[in-house]
Amino acid sequence: MLRAKSTTNNYDFEVIYLSLMNNIDYFFYNRDKYWYSDRFVLLLKDLLSHFEWYEQNVGKLYDNAPRFDFNNIEGNGFRSFCLIFERCFTDCYRFCKKLINARSSIFFRPQTYLKELENIIDVVSALKPGLQFVFKLLAENSDDQLLTPDKAITAEEVIIECGGISQFGFYGRHQGFYYCTSMKRILQGVSVIMATFSDLYRTAGGPISKAALTILNGLKYILNPELRAEHIVDVAQNSSVEFLKAFWSLSETQFMKQLPGWVCPKMHVREVIFIPDKPVILNNIYSNESVVIPAPTSHIPSAPVRCLLLSAIQRNGQILKKNKRKSNLAPKSKSLLFHCHGGGFISQNPESHEIYLRHWAYDLNVPIISVDYSLSPEAPFPRAIEEVLLTYAWVLKNPDKLGWTGETICFAGDSAGGNVLMSVILKTITMQIRKPDAIMCCYTPLILDIVPSPSRLLCWIDPLLPLGFMISCMNAYAGNVTEGDEYDVESEHALSGRSRKISSISEIFDSSINFLKQNEWMEVEANEPPEKIENVCHEADNYTDFVDSNNYIHEAVKECDKKSHEKNQNPSFTYDEEYIVFDLPLDLFFDVKTKCHKVADLGLSKISDMFMSTSFYQKVISPFLPDIGLHSQAKIQSTYDKKASILQKIRMLKIISKNPFMSPLLASDEILKEMPPVYFLSLNFDPCLDDSITFAKRLQSLNRRVVVDVLDGLPHGFLNFLPFSQEAHDGSNLCVRRLKESCGRNTCSSLFGFQPRTSRECVLKRNKSVILQLGTMRPKLQMKKKRNQV
Repeated sequence: MLRAKSTTNNYDFEVIYLSLMNNIDYFFYNRDKYWYSDRFVLLLKDLLSHFEWYEQNVGKLYDNAPRFDFNNIEGNGFRSFCLIFERCFTDCYRFCKKLINARSSIFFRPQTYLKELENIIDVVSALKPGLQFVFKLLAENSDDQLLTPDKAITAEEVIIECGGISQFGFYGRHQGFYYCTSMKRILQGVSVIMATFSDLYRTAGGPISKAALTILNGLKYILNPELRAEHIVDVAQNSSVEFLKAFWSLSETQFMKQLPGWVCPKMHVREVIFIPDKPVILNNIYSNESVVIPAPTSHIPSAPVRCLLLSAIQRNGQILKKNKRKSNLAPKSKSLLFHCHGGGFISQNPESHEIYLRHWAYDLNVPIISVDYSLSPEAPFPRAIEEVLLTYAWVLKNPDKLGWTGETICFAGDSAGGNVLMSVILKTITMQIRKPDAIMCCYTPLILDIVPSPSRLLCWIDPLLPLGFMISCMNAYAGNVTEGDEYDVESEHALSGRSRKISSISEIFDSSINFLKQNEWMEVEANEPPEKIENVCHEADNYTDFVDSNNYIHEAVKECDKKSHEKNQNPSFTYDEEYIVFDLPLDLFFDVKTKCHKVADLGLSKISDMFMSTSFYQKVISPFLPDIGLHSQAKIQSTYDKKASILQKIRMLKIISKNPFMSPLLASDEILKEMPPVYFLSLNFDPCLDDSITFAKRLQSLNRRVVVDVLDGLPHGFLNFLPFSQEAHDGSNLCVRRLKESCGRNTCSSLFGFQPRTSRECVLKRNKSVILQLGTMRPKLQMKKKRNQV
């Protein structure tokens, strides 16, 4: 596993200078021979000047970064910038060596190397103002505190100071250069998906036209990283909450729902249950008086809370459907894991995090209950806390139904889920009811505000959690409605009553696979259960609304109309209609091209409609898809908040983010003195790193048990990429070890008396006698041979 590495100012700039001068000399003396030599010389000299500046200034950062560490854990926002500079310099050296080896070859591609060199210079030059602002933070943090809300530097100053940082270089050819190799590939794929999805977000049409446009746009962004970077920066800075909800719901598609069953251990218990929306009575741990936990009522009507129960084996007392019950059940588990998923408070559900929860359930060998709390902005703060608190109280009152003895319960949450669970613990302390025995927070934001901090500056270059995304999520959770026109003027006029609902990944990427699915509207609301069995309701069938929309408006049409309007306004081209014999457009090619676009779109829509009307589709394919029907159409939501600036969002956020139940880092010492053991898992390049380090220092000063792990080379949300990265899998294994420690267990032996294999060795396809290892999906030995080896 990659851990945070020691950072010292021992980088050898001389090696970079020698390689740069070698290339400069070569292209300078061959400037008459090659047409591209002058361009290389100019760019290489520019890069050389940047490195001369860094050599003189970066040493101050290296000298001061270690004083902000927590105990012997080498991790904080200042160290993160040290690592970014080191890896940026290393990439520059590798490029220079590659250029030296390739420049004299007959297969040398100067255009490719020039673009790569330009991108490197963009990154190096963009890091300069970032380093200067980090120096300003160093001057303000003389007390060795990373994240203090009441510093002289305001959030507005952070936005203004860093507003001049060019972000294009960090989303192009060198995107995520500071991550491990496996995550670089994953993040590049995510960037292509984001850019493609944003293009199709407002595009109407049938599944075939959607699939065709998905392929074309995807190839466009794969082959042109610069165009992709420009588009992603625009989306990251101006995206609306509706767009974020739709994009982050990609993990809820049919394919992603089936993926855990293919690459993860098999769960003998996987049940969706509903916690009744009725008050639960618990006992005060000090006076034994009754404490009533009320049903959630904030913002939306009260409704049962949906949860997902996972268990590697069936245990006595667990709520199961009758056809799944077995006669030989395992005894109840002494420990239970209580989980809350991430997703920026606005998206995702327990199923989207099942990709790692199954591994945890198998390796820990304990039941896991994951809460599907209501999402913002429909149900903002404190609705999620109310629902999770009610679920926690119900779990304490009904341990038998989960196959749990009621002894040990541990909290675990990633990102926004960790914030909600930490707030629930503060509630249990103030209400004087039973606290969980421990909590583990993975890359969790603990103060929901843009507080000046070195790690928060990483939002400017983070590929998964840009600053615009973070502020939009915070505002949605805080219940602040951003002032501004949420509708794109162009789209509103274009659709004019034929609008459609927001697209999701089902209509884009699933349609590109099978050309079958149509637009999917994912609503966030509490579903009433169809029936109740022992105060617990099993999941009802989920119905998805589909809308047929075939109104596709091209920019070319608008531009053509604009040209025609300008032509009519020009007096020199104004004629009376009676003298016109026939009218040809000034740009005949453009007009023909526009008409071809219209014909192509109409043809794709007709083909799509014809295909869905065939008996093959109706009899064979349609039964496997959700019900399709036409519904009243709502106005299309714009991808961008045209008028709402980041500064406006920050100013609105300040009002409510001071609440300690929203920002647990602001809780008083009297409350934090009662905290259970806390385990933080953070990342070197996570914008929330300083939250964990600062909170850990506070807890340690109050003599509370706290453990901090800082991993290197992984991004925010790495647990969702578990099957595709060995480093992510190693990080998940560390989580398992910490959870075992929090449960007070040295081993994870089964109650039947045998030691289970790790989830990586789990047999996934027993009926086919094939062993599939996690992430490889490669056939191994037959079952009999494998059993003999074991």
